[in-house]
Amino acid sequence: MNRRIAFGLAVLAQFAFLGWMVASQERALRVGRRVVLSIEPFDPIDPLSGRYLAIAPRAGRIDLAEVENWFGAGDPAADATSLVGQEIDVTLTERGGEWIPARVEIAGSAPGSEIRLRGRVLSAYGSTIVVAYGLDRFYIPADAADPSPLLWQEGRHLSIEVRVTSDGHALIQDLLIDGEPFSKWNAAQKPK
Repeated sequence: MNRRIAFGLAVLAQFAFLGWMVASQERALRVGRRVVLSIEPFDPIDPLSGRYLAIAPRAGRIDLAEVENWFGAGDPAADATSLVGQEIDVTLTERGGEWIPARVEIAGSAPGSEIRLRGRVLSAYGSTIVVAYGLDRFYIPADAADPSPLLWQEGRHLSIEVRVTSDGHALIQDLLIDGEPFSKWNAAQKPK
């Protein structure tokens, strides 16, 4: 009888963990604040990962010399180098319907009403840091048109709609093509 109980508890614990993972993602999509970030063109081909669009948010490359309210030692290049490998909070401000970095701080500062993205500094060159937020892939449905060529066309604007929780965790909700949701753009691509 003890083996059955132990086995049942082990199975229950695994299901509870999986449920917690799904619930935390769904909570972020439901209660997270909506943010639109511009993206930079990048389109790798990987047949093992399924159809996806690899993206790099422009907020992932931050020049510390241009960010308002940067609280560092005074030398942006030295500050950038010292941040490599650390988790940071990037406070965003809205300009023209898009969100751009306004302030960079070491992660864990007191949360406020501002929208903050939490990320890890991957590298630095000069006074510019490269930050990973986990917003690097938008998965394309198997029956959908491929938006990759649009990344390279002038006059087209692609961005991602992101939901950000109060602790800085972010999830991609949609790809926006010239301000329209991916599903609307995709429907217009299908022959009538």
